Amino acid sequence: MSDAPSPPAEWKVGTSVYTRVAQGEKVYAVLAGCTVQDAAYTFAVRWDANSKNFYFSNLATKEKVWELPQLAAPANAAAPPRPPLPASAGNDFKRRVTAIYQVHCPEKVDQVDALLAQYPGREEQCIAVLVKKYGPEGGSTAAGTTGGSYEDRVRRFYDVYCPAKAHTALKQLEKYKGQEDALIRALIEKYGPEPLAVRAPQQTTSPVTTSLKVEKEAGNNGSSAPPPRSAAGIATPPPPPPSASASSEGPSNTSVTQPPSGDSSPSPPPPENSSLSTKPKFAAAVTMVTQANKGQGSAVSTSSVALMEAQNREKILVSFVEDRELRLQEAHQRYEAASHALDSLRKTNRDLVAEMEAMRRTVDQEVHTARLDMDELREKTQLAKNEWHREKQRLQSAVDDAAENSSKKLQLERLRLEEQAVKFIGEKAQLQSDLHKAKQELDEQQGRSVDLITVLENRDKEHQRLLRQIDDLQRTVEGVAKATRETQTENLDMLETFRVGDGSPPGRGTTEQHKDPRSLSYSPESTPHNHHGTSSSGPKHTSATLSAIEEFDRVMAADKFRRAELDTWKTKCKLLERQLHSMKDQAGFTFPTSPSSKHPNDSVHATQQLRSLRATIGALRNSNRALESKVGELELRLMAQPTVELEHPHSSPHDEEDHDVLRLREAVRLLKERLEESQVAGRQQKREIQELRGQLMKHMSTSSSSPLHQQYRR
Repeated sequence: MSDAPSPPAEWKVGTSVYTRVAQGEKVYAVLAGCTVQDAAYTFAVRWDANSKNFYFSNLATKEKVWELPQLAAPANAAAPPRPPLPASAGNDFKRRVTAIYQVHCPEKVDQVDALLAQYPGREEQCIAVLVKKYGPEGGSTAAGTTGGSYEDRVRRFYDVYCPAKAHTALKQLEKYKGQEDALIRALIEKYGPEPLAVRAPQQTTSPVTTSLKVEKEAGNNGSSAPPPRSAAGIATPPPPPPSASASSEGPSNTSVTQPPSGDSSPSPPPPENSSLSTKPKFAAAVTMVTQANKGQGSAVSTSSVALMEAQNREKILVSFVEDRELRLQEAHQRYEAASHALDSLRKTNRDLVAEMEAMRRTVDQEVHTARLDMDELREKTQLAKNEWHREKQRLQSAVDDAAENSSKKLQLERLRLEEQAVKFIGEKAQLQSDLHKAKQELDEQQGRSVDLITVLENRDKEHQRLLRQIDDLQRTVEGVAKATRETQTENLDMLETFRVGDGSPPGRGTTEQHKDPRSLSYSPESTPHNHHGTSSSGPKHTSATLSAIEEFDRVMAADKFRRAELDTWKTKCKLLERQLHSMKDQAGFTFPTSPSSKHPNDSVHATQQLRSLRATIGALRNSNRALESKVGELELRLMAQPTVELEHPHSSPHDEEDHDVLRLREAVRLLKERLEESQVAGRQQKREIQELRGQLMKHMSTSSSSPLHQQYRR
């Protein structure tokens, strides 16, 4: 932070502020309350908890830096004015910017003029920004070079910006084979300028190796000097302790063939290669003493005893020296082995230290990146939370409006249904009057007997046609019942799929709302509100969910209207059955007496009614199919509709989500009940048609002499 003022002390962690250039001076301001003038020199100040310091994020390039870039000093009145640039300076800047784009980003060469127009009088700043973003200019070689093979350049990118992906350099080169320049440009856009091929001086020795060398030198300086060596390279041993025989004085009677009695501790036997030079001397001395003793025939003189002791002492010293030489050789071998092991350990230590340093740098970089990402995620979370609160308020107002509109629509629908009920009652009265008139006309036809056989044959034909129509009607009802069963099976499968996708146990929460299916509507009386104007209980839906609920209400209204219309036509079927029954009774027990009989016209009227009934049943079947498709679409929309969690002062998001799920399941359950009722109505209509057919057969069997009965039996 050398060129930037320290941030104010009242800034807290997560505060978003920025610095902008105003007439050559840096000014800090809150990001939400200021207008960005130059995004290239605008930085968002962030807090790094690891280093306990602020860092800056460029709004234009999203680059994170720890120090602000050097800016031009403010204009000074006392300073001499800046001389105007020559006419060729603009072309020179254009040439430099074009060269940078040709090297690093060829697709932006045509944008050079527009870029220079954004930096009037600040062309050097423009070039500095491009160099910082893409790398040095084409002729710059002061700090290093970006040359080398593509593999080295890609490896430098990953080593500097993302060491964890350094092993993917070869894979990237194989993927972009023949397009290496495009790969370099993509890496520049993703990470930043291309690193230069400059290697930092390597540390020759690790701290542990240095400390070991210091300890070794200190040990060598503090140790005693090595003992002097003889011409053969053997260190001179300390003098051995004097033997007990050397302290005795005077002549001795000991024989020369016996060893001295004072030598109580015999020395270890010397090696064969070292004792060869001493054996001839000792043997010659012994021979001379023996010959002298034999020649004189007297006791050994004092000089002979001294000679024997000297020779024996020489032998002991030689054996001691040879033993020490062997021990020194073994120690030297052990020292060499220890030195090799120590060198191996030092090498391993250096490798471990280097690996640990690389891992530490990687971990520090990853931790730093993770913290930066966490700060950005925290900011995005705050923005999302604010947006969520605004969306909540909007949805709450939409729910209130939808509840009010639903109440109004419900009242209008109730009035319309009442009007239809009055209309249906009038139609029923009209049908009853028509039936009464038909009965009167049938009573008038009892005394008429003209062309009885022709009339009976016509009636037989008419009854056969009616029977065929009844059979067709029965098959139609069976098809409607089969389609209803298939629709119910599909709805059950969709319901099970919805339950499995929701993750809650089947049937949960349905007992509380089973008694009142009208709880699915959003009426003001059924949705309590608190004094703040927000609902204290109940679900909250998005606009898509409200549309789905409105569609469900329309489907329920259409289903109710279809059921009412079905009941009306069932009544008409019953009236037609009575009319046919009356016609059959009149045909079996009376004979027409007048040629002006109106019974054929009545048969035509009944046929027209049957045709109308068949057309109505077809329309009902089409309406039922359309209703089933709407129900399936509604269930799919309800299952695909995401649940929106809204905050509530007295309920948790999980309770509201469960309540939404329960309400949707109740809607599906109500749809299922409506479909089951429709299926039951279809089966009941089928049974009624079968009963109608049985009654017609029964009435026809009462007159065995009737041609209609005989033809039907055939």
